[in-house]
Amino acid sequence: MTLIRFFRIFNRNFNLLVFSALVLALVVFFLTRYTPREYQSETEIFTGIASGINVESVETSKGGDFFTTSNEYDNLLNIIRSRQTLEEVGERLLVQHMMLDSADPEFISQENWQHFRYKVPDSLEQRLLVPNSFELTLENVKQYKKEHFNEERVKLTFYNASSPYSYQRISNVKISRVQNSDLIRISYTWTDPGIVKSTLEMLNKTFMKKLTDIKIGQGEDVVAYYRKQVAEASQRLANAEDR
Repeated sequence: MTLIRFFRIFNRNFNLLVFSALVLALVVFFLTRYTPREYQSETEIFTGIASGINVESVETSKGGDFFTTSNEYDNLLNIIRSRQTLEEVGERLLVQHMMLDSADPEFISQENWQHFRYKVPDSLEQRLLVPNSFELTLENVKQYKKEHFNEERVKLTFYNASSPYSYQRISNVKISRVQNSDLIRISYTWTDPGIVKSTLEMLNKTFMKKLTDIKIGQGEDVVAYYRKQVAEASQRLANAEDR
């Protein structure tokens, strides 16, 4: 087909092409006009796993072998994806909203604020909220959730996939390693930009705290072992001196 013949065919069917495009655009518009907008945000975290950089020795650190590195990444990702971590993220997100006096686009939209007030009416908030204390309020929320786990309000708030505070909803976070670097990328998508941002912030704080507790626990075990060995050696030395 020559170029001239192509333009002749195009010109002959121009009106049909324009009409088809308009019809398709209208169909797409009417099918999607009530679909809520979604917002995506992401965060990147430096782990130091691949390069072996750590707080004890930056100058002498070196990367480990492939299997050690892979195992450490698996452990880290499993901590982030664990149900315990994600459930605490939902609880912390709820407490953050309880600390607000009204809807704030930085944290929650007006529409989702109304859903939140339905889940946590004033009477319940007065029971759980400890003014100016995020952690005490969080403990009250956890205790309430534990004691009333079978009630409809708790199920609607913490076990419904449409609730921003539920494990099912937050488990939609996407976690990946950035190529072969020390970075991991966490992204989250939902219909409220304030909740998306806050969820990622809460996730970062929660899993970092859990990771720190694990590392501290491992360090305490090592210290306890060496203290025990030193005490036993000192006792053996004292016994030898007595003899």
